[in-house]
Amino acid sequence: MGDAGTVTCKTPSNKGDEMLESKSNFSVIKGEEAPVMGDCGPVTGVAKKACAMTIPYKVEGEKQSDLEIIVEGPDGKVLKMGKDANLTVHGDRIQLDLINPTREKSGKYKVTMKNAQGTCENGLMLTSRISPHHHRTSKSQTFSMTTVLFTGTLQRTMVELLSRSMLLSA
Repeated sequence: MGDAGTVTCKTPSNKGDEMLESKSNFSVIKGEEAPVMGDCGPVTGVAKKACAMTIPYKVEGEKQSDLEIIVEGPDGKVLKMGKDANLTVHGDRIQLDLINPTREKSGKYKVTMKNAQGTCENGLMLTSRISPHHHRTSKSQTFSMTTVLFTGTLQRTMVELLSRSMLLSA
C-alpha cells in the first residue's frame, strides 16, 4: 500500500442481497520529529543591560505536540520567564533575552527543547562585561602658577610652548 489512496469496505446487508459499501480517501504525512537546535556561538554582553541571543532550530514533519523550552543558568537553576529572561519562539528560531545580566551570571547556559518525540540540549556561553564607561578614572593634576612677565617675541614663544605642553599632558 502506498502513502495515499482510497480504502473501500464492503459488507453484505442484513436485508436481502444488497452489499453495503464505504469508501474513504486517505493520505499519510510525516509526523513530527524531535527538535534540533543550531549553534548560537559565544555571546558577549554588557552587565546590567538586556542581552539578546538568537538560537536557530527546526522540527521536521507535521506538528503533533507542543514545544517546551527550558533555560538553565550557569548555576544550574531554571530561569524564570518574565523575571530573569524573555523567550520568543519564531518559526525557525528562538529569541532569548536575558534581563539585566550581571558579571556573576556569566558562564554556560543550557537550553533544552523538547516535544513528544524527543529532546535536544544546547549549551551557550555568555560573557557579561562591565560597561566600558564604568572604568573611567579621572586624573588629579596639580598645577603651580608662577607669574613671569615676558614681552615681545619671547612672550609669543612662551605662550606657544606652554600651550603645547598642556595639550601633550592632557
